[in-house]
Amino acid sequence: MAGADERRTRQDLYLEISRELTDEEVSDIRGYIGGKQLPTGSIQRATAQEMFNMLERKRILKKGDLSFLVKLMESIDRQEFAEAANEIAEQESEDKGSAEELEALITRNRVLLTKRLQVSSLFPHLIERGLLLIDEKEDINSKTTTQGKAEALLDLLSRQGKCTPDVFMEILKLGNHEHIVIQLRDVLEKKGYSCWMDITKMGGGDKLHAEIDRGIRQAKVVISCVTPNYTKSDSCQNEVELAYRLKKPLVPVLLEKTAWPPEGPMAMPFAQLLYIDFTKESKEHPWKGAKLNDLITSLEQRLKQ
Repeated sequence: MAGADERRTRQDLYLEISRELTDEEVSDIRGYIGGKQLPTGSIQRATAQEMFNMLERKRILKKGDLSFLVKLMESIDRQEFAEAANEIAEQESEDKGSAEELEALITRNRVLLTKRLQVSSLFPHLIERGLLLIDEKEDINSKTTTQGKAEALLDLLSRQGKCTPDVFMEILKLGNHEHIVIQLRDVLEKKGYSCWMDITKMGGGDKLHAEIDRGIRQAKVVISCVTPNYTKSDSCQNEVELAYRLKKPLVPVLLEKTAWPPEGPMAMPFAQLLYIDFTKESKEHPWKGAKLNDLITSLEQRLKQ
């Protein structure tokens, strides 16, 4: 049970119910929903918590509406859990504006997100915040394409209504090193360099592609912050390819251990280049010391070319 000073969530309640119910009560729940709300075969060995999560995926338990859970708890004479479900539903209704804002954010940027989202790197941060369960992760991973996994994750976040726009953006930054790259931009701008970066441009579609094209064409040097996910991203591959074809000087910066040159479309542009290795620097604030000096030196050399 959540501490007195903590806000109790539906997942807290699901877990508490699952731990407290007797085998007979769980069996009664299976009998109540089996063959009606959920297929009987899918819940024969499911815990109460697993059944509640299945009901969420069926949209029977929704953000701000736990009335079906209330009925379930009343059917087995567990009034204390019915009352707790009502309280949590009221809390969620108060937060519904944030959920709708997230859904709107995802809708506006869906094309960009499905192309660039590196789903596997987001899993640990989502699980840590209680926004993703293991069975939900497995369901997303069962999709055969990167875009399919991104679609499934976005659908889940929109449907469950538990994540706010601010938390979503924070997780995106943690998952794709955006916060680290923004730090680099800030460091370079303080040193007098004019910088452009596409990851601050949430929008998508033709407008975003035109901005990226213009940004690369106007650049004197292109710095690539390389990770395994970066090398697999279609959008990042296209950007490196465009810079290479335009004969823009490339400066690769390694943020995570990556095969060199990377396999695939980035192999040719990077094959003859030496990367600057930041993999052993601070994960939160790597842009300082000897490695930063190496980067500045490389940048200056290419600006003089």
